[in-house]
Amino acid sequence: MRSPRTVGLLALLIALLTAWGMPRPDDDQLSMRDASGFGSWFDSPQEVEPLYRTVEESPVGPRRTWTVDPAGTRFALEFVSGDGVAHRIPLTLSGALELDARNLDMARGTLAVDVSTLDLGLEEGLVSVDLRGGSVGTMPREVGSRAMGGVRIRVRVGDRAQDVDGSLEVRRQGPDRLEVHLHDLPGLDMDTLGVGGLVARLGSRLGAGRLESQPTARLVLLLRAGQTSSSP
Repeated sequence: MRSPRTVGLLALLIALLTAWGMPRPDDDQLSMRDASGFGSWFDSPQEVEPLYRTVEESPVGPRRTWTVDPAGTRFALEFVSGDGVAHRIPLTLSGALELDARNLDMARGTLAVDVSTLDLGLEEGLVSVDLRGGSVGTMPREVGSRAMGGVRIRVRVGDRAQDVDGSLEVRRQGPDRLEVHLHDLPGLDMDTLGVGGLVARLGSRLGAGRLESQPTARLVLLLRAGQTSSSP
């Protein structure tokens, strides 16, 4: 018959082995385990990188259509005149993007650019912006958090197009609201897009004389969640 001391030691050993195999307190099925090896439960706390974050549980899949909210969206082309003065031309965007909260790099969609305010004779629907993907990762979960990475967009004017790469910052403003900032976009080549001849007319209208033919795009999108989809 085992002594009480032996029984106690066996119980302690079993408890230690059980704890050794338990997941860390901050691990779950949606997290990537700490890479330091099995049995790191007793180590000092380390950050566990989430594989997927969501604002709240939902019976549907994480793919959603996010619509541009014109009230918080700012889009403009900034031309520089021959004397070095910048002239910002505000434009209006409309449309929607399909985003997957698990991987924003799979985002796709086309936004229409309203150029009627320029009064340059451009047809309605002639100008658009396509989202071509990026390197952002998962959607930020908590309000006030953000995700950053690269992005590629394609600017279309009729059958002409130009791809530009820049930096992207996605800020969570609410459960159904995202603010997207595009930075470091290179200048658009109006000649490549087939509208170089309109730049001189625009410069004359602004009283700016000659304008450089490669304006910089300034873009901040406010997106609101709409339709959901269970598609992968």
